[in-house]
Amino acid sequence: MSEPHRRVHSSERPKSPLPFSGTRPQLWLDPIPPMLRDRAIAALEERNSIGFLSRARSTDALDLVHNNAEALLECGIYEEALLHAFVTPRTNNIRWPTFVLESMFLRADREKLRAAGDPLPSDGPFVLYRGVAGEGRRRRIRGLSWTDSVDVARWFADRFPSLPNRAVYVVTVNASHILACTHEKVRDHRDYILRLPRSTRPTLMERR
Repeated sequence: MSEPHRRVHSSERPKSPLPFSGTRPQLWLDPIPPMLRDRAIAALEERNSIGFLSRARSTDALDLVHNNAEALLECGIYEEALLHAFVTPRTNNIRWPTFVLESMFLRADREKLRAAGDPLPSDGPFVLYRGVAGEGRRRRIRGLSWTDSVDVARWFADRFPSLPNRAVYVVTVNASHILACTHEKVRDHRDYILRLPRSTRPTLMERR
């Protein structure tokens, strides 16, 4: 079993002066209503990533992370913000090209990113599933998001019944390929963010 650990939240970290104290970095705050921007900046200065992101709609969170990456990195909360922005929205991330999402995760410190999520349930290997639908860029068989529940993968495949070519794919990966894991307690499954090696090809498990 992997060594137990818990999430380390920004509110638990000592509040040493920020690298840009007194010279506020250039921030991109367009999705945040003007009356909430001071609160968003205050949350950032307190190293409260969720407080910063929650001033905008969840669908704008990835934009806030992408466009404020330098400030979040300086604050030491980039990884926590990125993971929250990636997994929280109720919609998918189809408007983001895969290579952009991968580049955002590659900027993250691997240990901090893992610590921002939940511990892996074992040392692996892990059998994971992904539901896909549609054609072309919508399909994304090698996407970043996978689950350990085949039923959840089927739900994602069938989420938009009007889309053609609905299917579930499966891969087996080692722990080294997992960027982060979050435990979704409502449906009791784990979501995994993977960067699949080129040699790993997802296998078609079923067509829907």
